[in-house]
Formats: sequence, C-alpha cells, structure tokens
Amino acid sequence: MSESTAHSMSGDRPHGSGRSRSLAPHLFEVEGKHHVFDPENGRFFRIDRVARDVLELVPKHPVQHITGILKGRYRETAIRKAREEVSELIESGYLHGDADGRGEKPGLVSVKPFLVSLTLNVASICNLSCIYCWNKGGRYGRKVREKRMDVGTALRAVDLLVENSPDNEDILVDFYGGEPLLNFEVLRATMDYCRKIEKESKKEFSYKVTTNGTLLTREMIDYFSGKNVSLGISIDGTKKVHNRNRPFPDGAGSWDRIIRNLTEATKDCDIHISSRATLVQPDLDMVKATKGLFRQGFYDTEVEFASESCETFRPDRFPTYSDGDVEKMKKEYIRFAKFYLKYSLYNDEAIDVGLSNNITRVLHECHRFSPCGAGKNFVTVSEEGDLYPCIGFIGMKDYYLGNVTDGFDLEALKIFWHKMRSVVHEAEECDDCWARYICAGNCPANNEQHNRNIFKPYRRGCDWLKFQLEVAMWLASEISIRKPGSLEGYEPI
Repeated sequence: MSESTAHSMSGDRPHGSGRSRSLAPHLFEVEGKHHVFDPENGRFFRIDRVARDVLELVPKHPVQHITGILKGRYRETAIRKAREEVSELIESGYLHGDADGRGEKPGLVSVKPFLVSLTLNVASICNLSCIYCWNKGGRYGRKVREKRMDVGTALRAVDLLVENSPDNEDILVDFYGGEPLLNFEVLRATMDYCRKIEKESKKEFSYKVTTNGTLLTREMIDYFSGKNVSLGISIDGTKKVHNRNRPFPDGAGSWDRIIRNLTEATKDCDIHISSRATLVQPDLDMVKATKGLFRQGFYDTEVEFASESCETFRPDRFPTYSDGDVEKMKKEYIRFAKFYLKYSLYNDEAIDVGLSNNITRVLHECHRFSPCGAGKNFVTVSEEGDLYPCIGFIGMKDYYLGNVTDGFDLEALKIFWHKMRSVVHEAEECDDCWARYICAGNCPANNEQHNRNIFKPYRRGCDWLKFQLEVAMWLASEISIRKPGSLEGYEPI
C-alpha cells in the first residue's frame, strides 16, 4: 500500500479457548496519517486513504463490489490496487486474524511470588503541599500522619524480596513516600544490608529513590555514589509552573531550593538522575516543560499530566478534567510527540519514558496476560510492614497480601492474581475494545480507586490510554519510515 509500514508483534499470547469471534481491525488517523491495527495478531500498518476506505467496507460488502461503491471518490486503478493489497493481507492472516482462543477467562490457580522489585513506602509524610498529589503525601487515604518505616521492617522486607526472587538476576529496591528522604536513615540501613547480601550471594541490587529534591545533600549523594542508585527528581519544568504546583505548606515556592541542592550536591557525581514533570491546567505545555528541564541539565525526562482525582485519595485542591480539558491535553500531547520524534531521529538523549514505553508496548507487548506484574513480580511494603500489590492499593484491606514478618498470604495472592488476569474478561467495557490485549483491563488500582471495583475500568483512563497507543503507533511508523532499522530491539528508557 502506498505509504505503508508494517510491524509484526511477537508478544506472548494468553492461553485458553472459547472466544466466539474476532475483534475487528481498528482504523484510526493521527496527524493526517491513516493506520490499521489488528487486535488479534498485534500488527499495525500505515495505509493510505483508499485502503482505509476499502477496509471500512470489507466487513459489510463483498470485495468485488467495493470498486463500484468507491469509484466516485478515487480512480479505479487506485481502488483496484488497494483492494488487491487488502485481500492479500486478509488471506495471509496479517489482518482479520482469528481469536486464537484468547477469550476464555483463566481458572483459579496457585501462584508463587517471583519478585524482581520491591517498593518500600518509607514515609507517609511529605514536606511539600503539591496541588495534584494523588496519594495525600503518602497517606493513601488512610488516617495516618507522619509515620515512618523503621529499620527492622525495611530489612525484613529485603529478606522477603531475596527469598522470593529468581537466582542470578538483579533486583530493585524502590524507596517511595511521601518524601523518602525524610527517612534517610532507613535508606542507608537498607542499602548497607543489601551490600552484605551481595557479598554473601549472587544477588545484585539496584535502587531507585523518588524524591522532591528539597532535602538532598552532598552527604546523601556521596553515600549513594557507587551503589547503583537512580534518583528520580519531581520538578515541573519551569520555575513559575513548578512553584504553583509544588509549594511548601506555607505557600512558598520550592524551585530555588531544589535547583540549589542539585547544583551543590550533584557536582561531579556518578549518580544517574532523571526528572519527572507533572502538568495540570492551566499549564499543559509539555514541550515548554521539557525544554525547561533541558536548561537545568536534565535529558532523561518524563512529562505527563496529573492523574484525575478520585474519591479515595482526593486532596483538597486536586483538579478534575472536563471533556474540553482533555481535548487541550490531546493537542499538547501531539505537539510533544512531534518534539519527541525529532529527538528520536536526530539525538541520543532520552526525553520521555512514557512515550518510549508506549512505543515498546505496541511493538512487543500486544498480548498480555494481565495489566502488570503487581503482586507477582513486584510488591509494595507499607510503613507498618504490610504487603500490597503496588502503591495504588496501599491501605485497601481487600488487597492485603501478608506482612514482612509472616510472609505472603498465598491464598490472598492466588485470589488477587486471578482477579488481575480476569479484569479484561469480566469488564463489559473490554469486550469489544481494540486495545483489550495490550492493556488487559488497564490499571487495576485505578479501577478500584475510581469505581470501587477492579472489574470496572476507569473510563477516562481507558480513553486516554487508547489515544496514547494510537500516537505510539503513529510515532513508530514515522520513525520506521524516516530511520529504517532504528526500532529493532526498541526498549523502554
């Protein structure tokens, strides 16, 4: 087809049988370019307008009748060529593939943790009052204040991680909050303990610290040095936007403190530092935010819009989005995708983990068993030492999976993992959705937070993800056309 690019996906497919019909190919347009995605076999193509119109007619009309229907719009030679190419794609199985047994809900089976990462929620307190904080400064809707994890709990959590992790594989400890640097002594004790384990075993640890940067010191950086620590700094692009979004409790801006700390603490350091900007109306300019981070020396960046509030964790000033807001966000996202495209083609710097991950998803992860590996490949530990599938479930008693002293509740884990693999089969919204095999029901924590039902997809989140996936396929096609071969082995940043 003219302008066509085809991408064959190779992700794993769920097992089972029983889906009675196939999902129809999804036709969409981004920036005037037409595409088709086949949900059943995970392939997508860049196509021209004639082929798109042929594909729209194929399910309802015999192929031999399509020329007569379209001859008023296009030359007959163009219609005939597009019709032949579409027929070839269908006959070869590249489009309209059968369901291949992906419709049957999986059975309830025992499952063992196979952990590769662990999140320690080391502090349910924060020294900032960010207007969009989705977890209320680390409290996650719980009636707790200024609670910190103790050293013993953190070390028992590490023991649990080691006991339930694969041999000869690196494992990650992620320090989260609230503001984790308010409990730096636990970070230090945990890393010291992990170093001892490394010396006595074949385990190797890496660490991630997600921080607002206001408490960062040279002493901390010197300690992190040489320990495979990655710092993720939350900083919202430009001083004006950042100070509006991320003030101290007294209303003072935090930008100058963060920049001063980073300048003083990170000079000549060997720590990997990334940044994340979170935007909310009226400041939705993702390109401006990214350029602002570039000026501060950040090139490994992520820029995203704040999650919409939910009743469970809603802070006092948290924004919600109207349909008009969403349309503005889509326009800004497209602008940012074009900006990202430029850097993908001509620069080596990594500028957005979100876009990169979505490109990887549409290239390699089009048939997922579950929305993510929560509860199986990674878990979260609360300050008290309770185990939850991820940070989004902290404090929800129905998703309690045990504690660091007694270990996993394997029955609770079995039930949770069954739910994870069942969302896409239980949710009516997923039944005819073209993205069902990519997202497998979308984020289960979002479903629970917004709808109090893991099997009820959060509509705004679903709509936004589908839009992002379409943009990712457009980006992948553009990169493939302009820089052939550059997508081979494409991985998230």
